[in-house]
Amino acid sequence: MSFTDIIYKKSDGVARITINRPEVYNALRGKTTDEMVVALHDARDDNSIRVVVIAGSGPNAFCSGRDQAEDRSSPEYSGASEEDFMKIIRRLPKPVIAEVDGFAIGSGNILAYMCDFTVASERSTFGQTGPRVGSPAAGVCVGAAQRQVSAWDTLPAWSGKSARGRSGC
Repeated sequence: MSFTDIIYKKSDGVARITINRPEVYNALRGKTTDEMVVALHDARDDNSIRVVVIAGSGPNAFCSGRDQAEDRSSPEYSGASEEDFMKIIRRLPKPVIAEVDGFAIGSGNILAYMCDFTVASERSTFGQTGPRVGSPAAGVCVGAAQRQVSAWDTLPAWSGKSARGRSGC
């Protein structure tokens, strides 16, 4: 398996998926999500893997959401995979850990919520950009976040305010 947008390594029962686009704060594009689908399927099907860790490369971000420079009308925007990598994460029969260091914004924030566990450094920042410009977050994401942590703890992120790594539950 050869990837360009992620680094995928397996060692000692751990599958590690690192979003590797530090020049754009690990923003997601169709190619990134396609590669994550392949890696997640491999981790699911490998009996030696006991846990999956998702991280971001570089010093600034876990994931800053969708790549806004990408042409939304192009077929590459959504990627070629017919599967939603976040649904795969939710249904994976193995624990998935988000290792957050830096920004987890927009769909990067949602990605952290979709994982079974989120471990964040004190310098991490979680938030949604949509509410700041009148764009509501997708309902399924809000509901999933509230199932993961209390509604009170998710309020700052879904109201357009950011939350720091130390302020979590």
